[in-house]
Amino acid sequence: MYDFKTMNKEHYKGYQATFTYETKYYYDVIVNDMGFNLVLKEFESLVSKSFVDTLFEDFLVHPHAIGIFNGEELVGFAEGNYEAWHQSYRITNIFVEKKYRRQGYGELLMNELMSRANKMHDLRAFVLETQSCNYPAISFYKKMGFSLIGLDTIAYTNSDVKNKEVRLEFGKKKLT
Repeated sequence: MYDFKTMNKEHYKGYQATFTYETKYYYDVIVNDMGFNLVLKEFESLVSKSFVDTLFEDFLVHPHAIGIFNGEELVGFAEGNYEAWHQSYRITNIFVEKKYRRQGYGELLMNELMSRANKMHDLRAFVLETQSCNYPAISFYKKMGFSLIGLDTIAYTNSDVKNKEVRLEFGKKKLT
C-alpha cells in the first residue's frame, strides 16, 4: 500500500537523488538549414547514465513536490514548478527508487502531481525536459500523453549533438 504526501519545502530543500538509467537507444539529432530531424538509433552496447539532482532548487519560483511512500520509506517523488508568465507547469523531477521501477509508481506520481497542479493553478500546459539518449524516459513521457515540442542543441555543452545527449522539450496541453 502506498500513500502520497506533500514534501515540505523546509524539510526536503537540498534533498538529493541519484538518477540512473540504462538505454540501448538514442534519438540522433540531424541539424538541417532551418530545422531538425530525429532518427531513432541503437548504441553499439548498453549505455548507463547517471546524474544527481536536488529538490527545491533556489531558481524555482513556485516549487511543489509530492512523495509516494510505502510506510515510512520514500518510494519516489515528483517535483514541479508553476511558471506564471506562460501559465505552464514545468515538471522538474520525477524519480522512483530502482527496486520500485516498472511497477506503475511513475505513472501514479505523474498523474497525482498534474492533478494537484491543476487544482492550484490556472494552467494551459505541462512541460518537461529530458535528453535524446534517455529512451526509457522518452517512452514513459509519450505513454503519459506528452509530445515533443522543441529541442536545444547546446543546452549542456557545445557538443550535445556529437555526444548524443540533446535537450528535448516535451509538452502536454491541458484538456479543458
